[in-house]
Amino acid sequence: MKPLDIKAEHCTAGQWLDAWAENCAKLQVRASSYKTCRGFIENHIKPALSKIPLEKLTAMKILLPESQCH
Repeated sequence: MKPLDIKAEHCTAGQWLDAWAENCAKLQVRASSYKTCRGFIENHIKPALSKIPLEKLTAMKILLPESQCH
């Protein structure tokens, strides 16, 4: 498997998640597991984090997305 060629300064967390799912996870798990993984990404992770630039993503932003801080 080749590494993902994504530059952090030009990528959001959502774009990285999509690339990771398609180029890494999809190749390593069963189709049903991939479908479940994509569901978690689309329904739970991306709504909270998808627009954050990857270079600015921190553990605190993952633990306390802005949508939950208000």
